[in-house]
Amino acid sequence: MRIKVSALAVALLVGAAMAPTAQAELVGEFDVSLKNFKRAYNGYTTIMDGRVYDTTGAPPAQLRSAQIRFPRGATIRSTYIHGKLLCDTRVLEVTQNAAFCRGAQFASGTMVIDARPAFPDALTTKVNLFLGPPVVSDINQGSIGRVVVLVQGTAAFPTQVLYGSVFRDKKKPYSFRMELPTAVKPTNPATKVGLAELHLVAPGLTTRKTDARGRRGKKIFWTGLPRCTRKTNVRFRIDYQFVGATPIVRQRALKCSKFLKNPKTKGKGAI
Repeated sequence: MRIKVSALAVALLVGAAMAPTAQAELVGEFDVSLKNFKRAYNGYTTIMDGRVYDTTGAPPAQLRSAQIRFPRGATIRSTYIHGKLLCDTRVLEVTQNAAFCRGAQFASGTMVIDARPAFPDALTTKVNLFLGPPVVSDINQGSIGRVVVLVQGTAAFPTQVLYGSVFRDKKKPYSFRMELPTAVKPTNPATKVGLAELHLVAPGLTTRKTDARGRRGKKIFWTGLPRCTRKTNVRFRIDYQFVGATPIVRQRALKCSKFLKNPKTKGKGAI
């Protein structure tokens, strides 16, 4: 009996040694929801959540950028990509104070940073997003504006301003896309810093029309209305681009009927 038990134990040990280890898989998630619809001027708040992780629990591949595509029809109005409504990035770089660009802020939220092994615990920081003027290099690539991101500092990196781009998007069923920067610069160049989660609340921007005499008129929301009826959906999409790993694409569809003021009304409505 002792011999048989010993043989079984050896067999189990050998089998465990020969069993394949769990294979790592890079996962990207994306979710979106809408709330606070203002029918008077067709405004609404967009809530976006993104997450990137490795199934083994190891630090994920570094995220180079995240491109968010918005539904067809929801194009940024020209009022908001020209003139005085844009963030003065020169002032923001010097002051690192969101108040100086408050009139151009369209979203805010938090980022969860993975800086292992230098920092074993996740680092959470606040972010503010503004619309800014495109530079020449952006315009040459077809950009119509800049995404300016103010990232509050943590133990792993200082407060800094990052830049992304806004493009018109001809890919159906989308109208424009925002390329969000995710490469935070660490205090110590040897520290690897990667984005693990991104949570954004985007109430957008609202201003008022003014006539030649300077009189203020009705409110204007920063984007046009998505093409939406009682029986259709609107689609959002995120493209994760990594350093040394395959890109990941995720889409989310929202039912328009949830956001119509009166779902029984026939014809076009607005989310």
